[in-house]
Amino acid sequence: MKFPETITPLAARAVSTLFLPPCIILWCTFAIVLFSDTISGNVSGGVITILLFGVVIPIIVFIALMRIKKVSDQDAKIRTERNIPYIAGIILSIAGQAVLIVIQAPETMQYLWITYLFCTIGIFIINLYWKISAHLMSNAAGMTVLALLHLLPIWGMLILLVSIGWSRRVLKCHTFPQIIAGTAVGACIAIINYLVIF
Repeated sequence: MKFPETITPLAARAVSTLFLPPCIILWCTFAIVLFSDTISGNVSGGVITILLFGVVIPIIVFIALMRIKKVSDQDAKIRTERNIPYIAGIILSIAGQAVLIVIQAPETMQYLWITYLFCTIGIFIINLYWKISAHLMSNAAGMTVLALLHLLPIWGMLILLVSIGWSRRVLKCHTFPQIIAGTAVGACIAIINYLVIF
């Protein structure tokens, strides 16, 4: 039985949207809040800060950039169009980290957020020369954080990352090397942050 040709792109779009970089920071935050045994600090303030600086404002900024034609489509397929969203992301990440410190958010949330900040800086620098997958970089970083905190099994992380990589290939947003590089860089940033900072 052959599936209609529209099902595969629709499934890929659903996966890609569900694991947008702003979404993964939210899913990881909820996982930390719901499943971490040792969480302490200003949990509600941390969730609100991450929701605001990591999800709501970045999505508003991206939609505004699409409206004024600075970004041509929801995937920002043109590499140079990604620079402004990445710069905005860096500014918001720094502001969010400052707020998390001031309100004394849980250390695990701060670890997640610092990882997200370094990913945003890293992807901006790489994007100046080569297009890399922001989806895979941010998802690999977030899922590695959860794996290191024993909140996500490695096999679950691998299944999710393969699914996201598949979706980005089906949507013709990235090549295989861009997907692999994004995954590797995101995971490495999370591991280094864990060893050096957390």
